[in-house]
Formats: sequence, C-alpha cells, structure tokens
Amino acid sequence: MRAARAKGLGETQAALKGDEAIHVKTGEMIDAARQHVWIKAPEEPIERHSVGSRRAAKRGMRMLIVLFGSEAAVARYTAAAGSRAYLHEGSGAMIGPAREFITVATAFEETLTADVGEAAHGVFTKSSPVVYIAGSLIRHEVYVAEIFAHFGPQIEGAFGPALVKLRERYLEDEHVTALRNNL
Repeated sequence: MRAARAKGLGETQAALKGDEAIHVKTGEMIDAARQHVWIKAPEEPIERHSVGSRRAAKRGMRMLIVLFGSEAAVARYTAAAGSRAYLHEGSGAMIGPAREFITVATAFEETLTADVGEAAHGVFTKSSPVVYIAGSLIRHEVYVAEIFAHFGPQIEGAFGPALVKLRERYLEDEHVTALRNNL
C-alpha cells in the first residue's frame, strides 16, 4: 500500500495493490469505525469481513450493506441490532462489472473503493469530496432498495427486470448483453 498526503489538504490517500492489501484495509476500517460502516459489494468478496462486521455492529456501529447476492447473505449481515443489509435493487442481481467492485465508507470520514478482480487494485482516501461521493452512492442504493421493497412489481413492469430498459440506454453494450444473459 502506498500512502500519500494531498498537498495542502492534510488528507490521506493510499493506492491499494492486490487482494490482500484491499482486504487488510477493509478490515482495519471496519475495526476502527466509530459511527457507522456502509458497504456496497458482492457477497463473496466481503464474506471474509462478516465476523468483523458483526463485531462492529455489536459494539454499536450502524452497519449498512448493499449486496449483490442472495437472501441468505442478507440474513448473515442483519444478525446484530443496528445492522441492515439490502439486496441491490431488491434482487441482488449482478450488473456489469459489479461482481468485482467493493466500496466501503465509514463515519463520513474515509472510503475505500476497489476492483477485487484478477488484477486487484483500489484506493483508500480521506478526501472529503470522494468520501461524500462514496457515501452518497451507498445512500442512494439504499433509497432504491427501499423503493423496490414497496414498488418492485410496478418498477419491473415499467422498466423490466433489473431495470434492463433503463440500462439499455445508459450502460455500455457489453454490460447490457451480460445483464440480459443473466436474467
């Protein structure tokens, strides 16, 4: 992990290279959280953080997780008071390269976002604009999950499963094709 301070900003940034560096930093963030931990990720890469997530929830951290995955995974992450997990857009369906991306945000102070695919790499930062964007991303994912919980059939009726009719307009062609193949 290579750390640097942004000039004049006093904000730490670190490039994360390799799966181990990403997971070590994710674990450190969960263990050190003082208010909340918000995560958006597929269930497989964050499974190794399930014990740390439960410990954080037990010590009073508000855990909020948006998962690409299964109902069983949601149950694993909502076992403790103060924790809540959602399936992405109500279904947990993988969209585009989602199976390889994780985003973690803690206490409106720091964030990590990474590609945990074949050439795993990512970044950790305390840069307030980036932290805000990551928190906003996860918060809006929760809004969408809550909306799907109430209006899922109507939304799917208008936009198709996994919002495919919208995604056809805004996603790269290869991701739309992959999505259609997974439906």
